Amino acid sequence: TGFAVVYSIEVPVEDPGQINEAFDAISYLKAASLIRMLADFVTVDEFRAALKTYLDKHQYGAATTVDLWNAVGEQTNLPMESMMSSWTKLEGYPLIEVKESSSAHPSVTQSRFMVAEQLETTQAGSSKLWMVPLTYSTASEPDTAYRFILKEASASLPFDASKEQWFLLNSSRAGFYIVNYPPRVWNAIILKLGSMEYNSSAAIPASARAGLLSDAFALARKGVLSTTVALDLLLSLRGENEFAVWEGVASVLYDVKRVFCDSYPEGLAHWRRLAKLVVSKLSDLVSGHQVSVPELELQPLCRIAMSLLLAANDSGTKLQASKLYEEFVTDPESVSPELVAPALAHHVSDLGQTGYEDILELYNDAELNELRVTCLSVLGMASGTEELRMRTLDFALREVRAQDAFHAIGSVPNADEQAKDLVWSWLQNRWEEVYARFSGGSHVLPRIVSAATRFSDDGKAAEVQAFFQGKDQSGFATSIANSVEGIAADAAWRTRSSTDVRNWLTHQFS
Repeated sequence: TGFAVVYSIEVPVEDPGQINEAFDAISYLKAASLIRMLADFVTVDEFRAALKTYLDKHQYGAATTVDLWNAVGEQTNLPMESMMSSWTKLEGYPLIEVKESSSAHPSVTQSRFMVAEQLETTQAGSSKLWMVPLTYSTASEPDTAYRFILKEASASLPFDASKEQWFLLNSSRAGFYIVNYPPRVWNAIILKLGSMEYNSSAAIPASARAGLLSDAFALARKGVLSTTVALDLLLSLRGENEFAVWEGVASVLYDVKRVFCDSYPEGLAHWRRLAKLVVSKLSDLVSGHQVSVPELELQPLCRIAMSLLLAANDSGTKLQASKLYEEFVTDPESVSPELVAPALAHHVSDLGQTGYEDILELYNDAELNELRVTCLSVLGMASGTEELRMRTLDFALREVRAQDAFHAIGSVPNADEQAKDLVWSWLQNRWEEVYARFSGGSHVLPRIVSAATRFSDDGKAAEVQAFFQGKDQSGFATSIANSVEGIAADAAWRTRSSTDVRNWLTHQFS
């Protein structure tokens, strides 16, 4: 996440309220990511052999984290305990900065990655370092992954960068770190992405493409990479055909809209043209007569394409979504499950009160909870009056199962900029009721707080912080701190890059 207030995987718990925070989704995902990084670095076969030894040795008994590291270390003759302990005991994850010099060998330095700047001053001179299992490949040997353990704050990689058009770190995307390249390498990567064939033997594999996009926008948000470079990289992926990469494409497009394009009059029109341009290769997926039942492997891509084109106000896609809705209510089995959500979202956003009542009826009649959750996730996107949005929020608070309520509440700020203020105001006015229902052990309350604080205005960061000051934050203090820091980071990103982004968009579509 890159936030200042996060837990390490191994953390002492001094208060019962910290238990849910320490064992949240981020902690579990980080633990799984570290295991994947380890297996990738030592090779899956070696890791499996070590894991078998570990399980055999400790069957019917107790074991510690160190026991696992020792088993892998014995199998591989690598310093696993010292390397992996740095990952389980330190908060966050590293930023690896690559620099080219006259020595020809590129240097790499590590520091903790932060979306905001404040921690960098508090950690100045810190001796806390990761032992980073780096992998790298080069333009001349794109299919070969070399391995290197970064043990210190900086080191040189053992290859001649001057002889390589481009090179990549972490091309498998198994490493739990972010990489920033020098400008020459970023430009060379973008050129390669824009000119290569997208297939299983591509010089830059899908895992690397997804990682490059994610890293570029994270670095742009932090302010260490120009946002226009990240946008150039986004455009270079127009030939993409892998779902994992398209998930990232959709995510960063929505971020660009939220942070930049919703803040100036021509922004929405610019964003719609950008989205249509980026998704142009996939647009055929939603324009044919058989869109309701596309090939199985194309269904997730079709969902992403349809959602983006609907957000871009594409008239043909809107017509197709309306047809899908009619097909679904007539014969649910005729429509791919992947396409139900965008069809329902368009119906409720297009028809306002009528669409809202239709979706609510679907929710009440649904036998499967999957459909009920889908209905909740689009309900707040109804166009028209503030009354419908308030109705959705209070409906979620008082009538929806606690574990499902977030889906309805989280749908409201997706409608437009005004809806974000409405949700935040609603949370403040209903706080005692919200707290009474959703506190006490579940992960619902932190998600509601996050959904209600999706702002890019620095003034809102202080407002959120002030509202929760003095309130019992047991179980969601980290969520509040992360929301405040995220708002500040997005506000700084907007202030720093809005002119560049606007000029870039104007140049693309003038």
